Amino acid sequence: MKYKNKAKFDCLPIGTNHAYAQRNGRRYLTEEAKEWKKEIALSFPKNPNYESGEYVVKIFVKMGDKRKRDIDSGLKFILDALSDVVWKDDRQVVEVHLYKSYGKKHETEICVSELN
Repeated sequence: MKYKNKAKFDCLPIGTNHAYAQRNGRRYLTEEAKEWKKEIALSFPKNPNYESGEYVVKIFVKMGDKRKRDIDSGLKFILDALSDVVWKDDRQVVEVHLYKSYGKKHETEICVSELN
């Protein structure tokens, strides 16, 4: 059976600019980013065949306000967070669909499917 799963979060994905900090020339994940990465990883069951396969990712981001935000600001972070859980490396992702809408509260839904 091919891997297929999804998870929903009551927040916006953390953007790359807020996920990383730098000290003494070294880049590291912020505490907020570590928590978000852990939450994403725990929301998806471990894929037993994660070292092979190609994957399609759909991400639905619902903005709870009308502030101007880039649609792709959290994409790289989400793909990296799923490494070693769903796939070995995000190079295995061959297709990404990213949707932005507006609502009453922030929401992010991540759907992952392995190609047949």
